[in-house]
Amino acid sequence: MHLSDCVSFPSDGRGLLSFSEMKEAWEQLRAEGFEDKKIETAVRFMLLYSYNDWYFVSDRSNNESFRFSVYCSGDLNGRRAREKRVIDPADFDLFRENVLQIISGSDDDLFRAEMYREIGEFSKAQELLNGYEAKDEFVKKIVEEIGTRIRECDSKVFRIQ
Repeated sequence: MHLSDCVSFPSDGRGLLSFSEMKEAWEQLRAEGFEDKKIETAVRFMLLYSYNDWYFVSDRSNNESFRFSVYCSGDLNGRRAREKRVIDPADFDLFRENVLQIISGSDDDLFRAEMYREIGEFSKAQELLNGYEAKDEFVKKIVEEIGTRIRECDSKVFRIQ
């Protein structure tokens, strides 16, 4: 089975699965097994993105998603975020399990710190950041942003400005 056999494209042409659709696809693909680790990893990232989009960044007034941006009550790319969804514990458990699997395949400490932060494991995230040396100003800004959110116990996905 190929990933393209499982992914349908919405009629609006965006090509994105909602979190509900992604959970359904995940269960089906996991039950059938993945062709290889690369496809499994791609699907895991799709699940991660759809979770963050659903719970933190969707603007329900016009069904648009703004990937990698933080939910806020203020302005979001010139649009207002409408409402914050309450996270279903079963969805969080799936998200956490998925993130831990993604982390297990990575040796990038900055990425792992961000993923631990997103699942609320702030002490592990901080440990990874403590010795991290940013090689340029942009990466330094990312480290600072993650550090700030760790101190605030903020696990929401966010956009680097």
